[in-house]
This record gives sequence, structure tokens and C-alpha cells, in this order.
Amino acid sequence: MKAAVFYGTRDIKVEDVKKPDLKSDEVLVVPKVVGICGSDFHIFTGHWKIETPLILGHEFTGEVVETGLDVRRFKIGDRVVIEPAVTCGTCYYCNSIDSNNYFCENRPTVGFTQDGAFADFVKVPEKGLHRLPENLDFEKGALVEPLACAIRGSDRSEVQPGDYVIVLGAGPIGLLLTLLTRLRGAARVVVTEPNTKRREMASGLGADLALDPGKEDVKARSREIFNGRDADVVIEAVGSKTTTEQSFVLTRPGGRVCIVGLCPQGTPVAIPDSFEAFYIKELTIAGSSCSPRGTFERAIRLLAADRIDISNFITHRYGLDDLDKALTMIAGGKEPAIKVVISP
Repeated sequence: MKAAVFYGTRDIKVEDVKKPDLKSDEVLVVPKVVGICGSDFHIFTGHWKIETPLILGHEFTGEVVETGLDVRRFKIGDRVVIEPAVTCGTCYYCNSIDSNNYFCENRPTVGFTQDGAFADFVKVPEKGLHRLPENLDFEKGALVEPLACAIRGSDRSEVQPGDYVIVLGAGPIGLLLTLLTRLRGAARVVVTEPNTKRREMASGLGADLALDPGKEDVKARSREIFNGRDADVVIEAVGSKTTTEQSFVLTRPGGRVCIVGLCPQGTPVAIPDSFEAFYIKELTIAGSSCSPRGTFERAIRLLAADRIDISNFITHRYGLDDLDKALTMIAGGKEPAIKVVISP
């Protein structure tokens, strides 16, 4: 079969590889639409290290073409969306109601620790599959995984009805968080983003103010529509040292900071006036990682019910042979891309 194999920083080769052999509890899927995630970009540019060679790709929909002997819930021809991380179900974190089961001590992940979907075929454990509702096409279904991650971020942000909220970054996750923040009843939402097209999209999705952080004073401009005070909640969705540190400055005393963006591996982050932030200012700081139990199902239901508008999220489409070109385009930052997808 044909696959795009990642060998190291900016080194992806499309080549013929062996078709996966199935275990009894696995399903063979033909990927139909595969989204390029920010984590794929970080891996491609060398900001996150993984064991190589590896086939990337974990945001995807597809069709079942073969099943293992013990597979019971899915059959050939089923349309599916894949939850990439399959937890063991037996460790402390999997069995703790209050913890993120993505802390699982034995968590193989499609596209990270085992071969992913930038290929003609990909094998997936049966418990990692979800049926794609009939009213969702393969492209919309490919946004389930990032939406599930955004739902986790929304949950961790604890936005309350009437809150003033700032979302830093209007990439796919930031835009999804803007939509979810509105659904949670935020009174005012400010989005910061240097890219003009993304700012325009944020405004169209419900942001009251979309600011270019390189040209405008975010703190001052936000206060103009926040009744003269700072944000109740700031959600960081960029994944940079600068915006992470900025989050603490933009939040009111007693407010909440939620870090959703993925920084390059090993990024040192300093909390400005850290003693004041924790003691006097009493900030609550929450991280948000992946899409733990239940969020995938919630994302599917939300899209199937047509409760949020993602119709314009996919802006660029490439074939598998052009994956390197697509990643290089994203790295260049010159084209106004929102979500880039690959159709193997």
C-alpha cells in the first residue's frame, strides 16, 4: 500500500509499505479524509520528538474494509470516525471517575505511537471506532477529534453564563472554542489573532471583538467591552510562550486561565508576578489535554445535531502525494489556512 512515512524533521516520503496485519480485535479502515493537526505540524518541524519511522495522521474518517475475528460491533462498509488514543481500561487513571483517562499508563495512539492514517489503509482497535452519523459527511466527521479536544478545553475553562472571555488564537481549536464559549453563555468574547482571514472568521462565529495582537493593546481594547475590567476567563489556544504568559496578565483577580494550545516540547513558561498571580490575584490555572472519556461522543452528537457551524473550517485540500507540500505550506504561514485535510 502507499503511505506517507515520517523519518525526521521535515522528512516525509510517500512510498510503498506492507499492508497492516490485523489482530483479532482490530479493524482495517480505508481513510477518506484526514485532518492535519497542530501536533502533526510540531512533529514535522521538529518541535515534538517521536520514534521514527512512523505514519502520522490521527484526525480521520474512513470506511471499514476488514475486521478481526473477535470484532462484533462493526462490519465491512461501515462509515466510521476514529478516536486515536485507546486506553487500557485497567490502570488507576482509566478507573478513576475524576481523572482524565488519557493519563492512561498504557495508551497506544494512532498516528503517534503506532502508524496513522496518511496511508491507503490503517488498522485501529475496535474500541477506537465510532459510527459516523448519516447526516455527517467524511469531511465534517474529520473535525470530530479536534472538536472533542475543544470540548475538553471548554469544560476545563468552566466558562459561566455572563462571563467575559478572551480566546487567544483563532486556529481550528481557537475557533471551535469560540463557538463553544458562546454556547456556554459568555456575555462577551474577544479573540486575538494576527491572521486577517482568521479574525474575520472568528467574528462570523460570534466573537464580539477580533483583535490583531501585534497592532492593538489587547488588555485595553478588551476592557472597553468588559465594563472596564479584565477577563473572567482567558483561554490560550495558540501554543506559544508569549501567549501563555500573556494569559495571566489579561485575567481579572479571581479569574481562570485555561491552557489548551500545544507549545513546542520543552518550552519554558514564566508566570508574570507569579506570587501575586497565585496568592494575591488568586488565579486558577487549568491545563487541557486531548479528549478524555465521553468527549468524542459529545462531539459527534453536537455535529450531528447541527448545533455549531463548521461549514467553512476546511480551507485547503490535498492528496496523499502532496502531504509534504501541505505541511510546508502550513509552516510557511503565508496562506490563510484554517483546517487542511488530506484525502489518501
